[in-house]
Amino acid sequence: MVSKFKNLTDNSVPVFILDKETLQVLQVNQFVQHLADSDSPVGKPFSEVVDLLNESDTTTPALFNNRWYQAICETEERLDENQVIVRLVEQPFTPPEETLFIVKKMLSVLVHRVRSPLTAIQGHLDLFLEKKSKKQERDRFVKISDSTDYILDMMDDFEILYHALSEEKDPPRKEPVDPQDLIKSVLSTYSADEQKRFQIKNSLKDTPLTASPTDLYKIVKYLMDNALEHPTGKKKEILIEITEPHCIKVTNSGDPIPPSMVDHIFYPLVTDKAQSVGIGLTLAQMMANRQGGAIFLTHNTKDQVTFTLCLPPQ
Repeated sequence: MVSKFKNLTDNSVPVFILDKETLQVLQVNQFVQHLADSDSPVGKPFSEVVDLLNESDTTTPALFNNRWYQAICETEERLDENQVIVRLVEQPFTPPEETLFIVKKMLSVLVHRVRSPLTAIQGHLDLFLEKKSKKQERDRFVKISDSTDYILDMMDDFEILYHALSEEKDPPRKEPVDPQDLIKSVLSTYSADEQKRFQIKNSLKDTPLTASPTDLYKIVKYLMDNALEHPTGKKKEILIEITEPHCIKVTNSGDPIPPSMVDHIFYPLVTDKAQSVGIGLTLAQMMANRQGGAIFLTHNTKDQVTFTLCLPPQ
């Protein structure tokens, strides 16, 4: 992504000026200088200061000072033609606080006021279905019952999201986790046919991730569920890669996510799946943020949609 950088003194995010050819750091803003203290990155190769995941066609994850950012290259008229600016920005993965407040209020109404009458309706339907009745009549009520069950399942999902948005949680207790063992544990929860769709590629044997085992399990489960539920890739292979330190990639081979959804893909209630309310990626991102990490949409092309979980080294 290339744009005009209008404020070289921006100190809200890390900013680097690099030599285009050598990628040597020529200048940094006060944000970076403050973090560097006496060990200034000026004069060093950019790769020694910032760790980039370059294999991406949408966003470029960048690890700096034990924190994950999105790297954005920009131009500035006042710079020499052989120089480039790199900004490291935190992605707005979830909506602003005002939006989340409105979502919480809406979820509160749905969870507490809609569930009760639905539960009552479901109870009456169950009683009716226990009685002997004509097949045609019974079939109609079965369809109504199934629809009610589906709405109640949605209420369950809304309640999970409501509590996730409302709870103040303590920082997670982290420990080394073997990513391959964790992935195999998640795989065991799927049917035999679903398990066959997954392929695991691990080129970093004996390289643990540092995270809360419970949260990490849930994050990976949400990402794998999301890949399985992709509407156009339900019979295609899903690749799980552990090829970069501190990262897990989940790639689905369905159609790309529509451009209209990409910028808000981690927002709650955003989905293109008919049987989903769109909270899995939101919850996964919130948990990843609690770990000091982030999830990036790193590929979004035909036959390759990749979500990459990036965790800090410690």
